[in-house]
Amino acid sequence: MYDPINDPPKPPSGRQIVWRAWERLSASRTVSFYLLFAMMLAVMFGLQMVYLREDPRRFALFLILNFIFFTTVILVAALDGIAIVRRSFREREQLFHHTLGDDRFIRQLQDHLYPRRPHS
Repeated sequence: MYDPINDPPKPPSGRQIVWRAWERLSASRTVSFYLLFAMMLAVMFGLQMVYLREDPRRFALFLILNFIFFTTVILVAALDGIAIVRRSFREREQLFHHTLGDDRFIRQLQDHLYPRRPHS
């Protein structure tokens, strides 16, 4: 049987704490965030092209790789933007159906705005 007083659980190691925090943060980030980070690295590595003018094959290879990478970044960012717009429209529609699309809500709103007066 587990006794928390005499046998307390071991605290997580530093690596476990960092890994859990990274997982929690990664769940809320989109792919575009990581691509922006990778773009900085690609630009840093792309600076090597300046020193590769003497070897046209390596220069072409670096140029093609950078072109493929940045094209991928643009496409993923566009897809991410489309996903954000679609989610926004879906949430807007759900909000409408939850409030103004609900007959009970409309009746309550009408009763509040136009109270029925007793006939005298």
